[in-house]
Amino acid sequence: MITASTSTAIRAVRLRIDGTVQGVGFRPFIYRLAATLGVRGWVANRNDGVVIHAEGRGEQIENFIDLIGKRAPPASLVVHIEKSPARSSGHKGFSIRESVPLSGRITGISPDLPVCSQCLEDMKKQPHRRGYLLVNCTECGPRFTIIRKLPYDRINTSMSSFPICCRCSEEYNDPGNRRFHAQPVGCNSCGPRYTMTAAGISSEVDFRKLAAIIAAGGILAVKGTGGFNLICDAAGNEAVARLRELKGRDRKPFAVMFGDIASVKRFCKVSNMEEMALTSQKRPVVVLQQRTAKNREGGSNELLETEPESGAGYPAGEAGQISSLVNCGLDSVGAILPYMPFHHMLFESGSPPALVFTSANKSGDPLTAVDDDAAVLYGGSSGALVSYNREIINPADDSVCKVAGGGIQILRRARGYVPEMITLPFDADGIFAAGSDLKNTFAMGMGSSVVLSQHNGDLENWKAFCRFKNNYGKFAGLFGFSPQQIACDLHPGYHSSRFAGRLARGKGMEPVRVQHHHAHIASCMAEHGITTAVSGVCMDGTGYGDDGNIWGSEFMICDYSGYERHGHLGWLPLPGGDAAVKEPWRTALASLHGAGHKNIGAWKAGLLSSVGSEKVETVEKMITGNINSPLSSGAGRLFDAVAALTGLCFEAGYDGEGPMLLESICLKSIDEGYDFSSGSLDVIARVMDDIAAGVGNGLISARFHNGLADHICKTVKRMNRITGTGIIVITGGVFQNSYLLNRVVQLLRQQNLTALTNRKVPVNDGGVSLGQLAIAASKR
Repeated sequence: MITASTSTAIRAVRLRIDGTVQGVGFRPFIYRLAATLGVRGWVANRNDGVVIHAEGRGEQIENFIDLIGKRAPPASLVVHIEKSPARSSGHKGFSIRESVPLSGRITGISPDLPVCSQCLEDMKKQPHRRGYLLVNCTECGPRFTIIRKLPYDRINTSMSSFPICCRCSEEYNDPGNRRFHAQPVGCNSCGPRYTMTAAGISSEVDFRKLAAIIAAGGILAVKGTGGFNLICDAAGNEAVARLRELKGRDRKPFAVMFGDIASVKRFCKVSNMEEMALTSQKRPVVVLQQRTAKNREGGSNELLETEPESGAGYPAGEAGQISSLVNCGLDSVGAILPYMPFHHMLFESGSPPALVFTSANKSGDPLTAVDDDAAVLYGGSSGALVSYNREIINPADDSVCKVAGGGIQILRRARGYVPEMITLPFDADGIFAAGSDLKNTFAMGMGSSVVLSQHNGDLENWKAFCRFKNNYGKFAGLFGFSPQQIACDLHPGYHSSRFAGRLARGKGMEPVRVQHHHAHIASCMAEHGITTAVSGVCMDGTGYGDDGNIWGSEFMICDYSGYERHGHLGWLPLPGGDAAVKEPWRTALASLHGAGHKNIGAWKAGLLSSVGSEKVETVEKMITGNINSPLSSGAGRLFDAVAALTGLCFEAGYDGEGPMLLESICLKSIDEGYDFSSGSLDVIARVMDDIAAGVGNGLISARFHNGLADHICKTVKRMNRITGTGIIVITGGVFQNSYLLNRVVQLLRQQNLTALTNRKVPVNDGGVSLGQLAIAASKR
């Protein structure tokens, strides 16, 4: 221990910094800090973190250690500083040593970072980087997507194929340069290069030509940080329609890239928190309310969220227009800002102010990241194929988030977030959790931290399942991980559960099988550091229950070791099982039969004209004969039924379409709601009464949302009398519904209850792996 009494003596200390400290300019930061304070010694990367040997007077060393935590680079995350005494070696200065590869414990790895403003300036001013589209420095550029193994050095990345030139080497070795020890450093002489292929002719990238292709209604296939993207004019109906045909994606919304934040505000309403998310180093897609003539001055489409709108005094005028085919009936837009030099150059070269920006893949397939695959898929059908000759080692989709419930809610966790570690309130070392089959991520425990994989997709798709398995192998190799305990979903038919079972049996063990909704609640508990029992509500579409039925509206009092089920919504039959998820009219028809409503004939008449009499008659026989009609308490299925009853969505073009459309028409100024105390079928009957009375869909939607929110709050309030903690966990995919989450949080606050929801992992099934891991840890 260094004390004040020894502050004048020369001391030596060995430090090991754990966390996200590689690929974020940490060693150059340490070098400069040591030089400023007169500390001597060295710093080096190792697999288990950054190691420092520091020599100096006691007060110098104390100040040095204190400032490491206070002034660390913005993209870094210092989790722990391990200190031990060392022997003085009489160092005359401070140096950065060669990295030391070790086996065993592995430190965190930086996510990919958006290009910084200084590098964009370098593209225009530095002769050797003029127009260099892969410019980067210690504060920006690719990280996770180019790394093969630790330590994070050029030789261990896909930059190993590009020997550094003399000019870049000088910058790399200059302590006063932003590229001091920047591993992906490069320029026009030594770095990877872009090429474009249009009309069968390959050439250097010509941005004017690319802008002209977009203006003419063409589509670009462009290699990004984590994979290929498809780009077209967001205002062009024909271009967007052709893009949907190319991807096989009928109605699921597309993300839109805007050139700058001012352009975003022309098209969308943007709060302060949403602007922070848009411009953050994560650089995700942020779901925003579309700015239209109807909602420009406020009114019925205002969100309940009280977060003030950013950019007060934004100039009046016409809202920017995008094609209705971009969001297909929704009142929201998934906005993203440029994060690569290529994106910035495209907007500066005359491209439209709003560009559809979507992953290059056939609907349901994983993101395309290999040049040859992109050429086969899009080489002949796009206006131009644009690529660069550096390999993407770890493919990663763009992350997606929104502001809801008073904070950032992650919907898809990938580029910009992964592989950032999450600190846990318990030890989870050696635990592998396979996650769910939908929106899959997996989790690996390392000490008291956990790393989640990037979004792997839905594992029912064979290519997505192969990506899942490949990513498991890559993560295990990258982090030196060998599972000592394995967890998975309780559902025996999930591909993730079968994979976990085979993996466990190969190691002579059985997996810990975790109930789906318990895992959801545990994921929220773990990320918030909660170790006591809580009252939790989890609402989603489906999850395998202990009784073999389909659960999905669970009120639970639980800790990591177990749970008590304190209620759920009423059971609804799903004629045809999974077919009812894709065709919500089936659930609606079954619920009408269950409710015995007098107006079933009138509603069915409209259904017959849309679906056909033969199909409806077949499903009615399944309902009345109780044939292949499993019961579900899933809140998502109740939303589906109401969306179908109101005529919004008979057949779902994508997961959650009906509920999203129902939310988009909700009248936010209405407080009245349906009474849920008598069960789901009674709510269905009230909905049909309103339809028969000519009540508008917007009011029906508001009454449905408000009634459900009230029911949730009354139920968890009763549960809290048992736990007495005042903490309510809210999770599950249904709470991606911003209006519902906002209202529940607001009502709970009025009752002096603390509402917690997922912030570090997705509230949907993308966060289940964290909960599985936490529950498995409790069973050791």
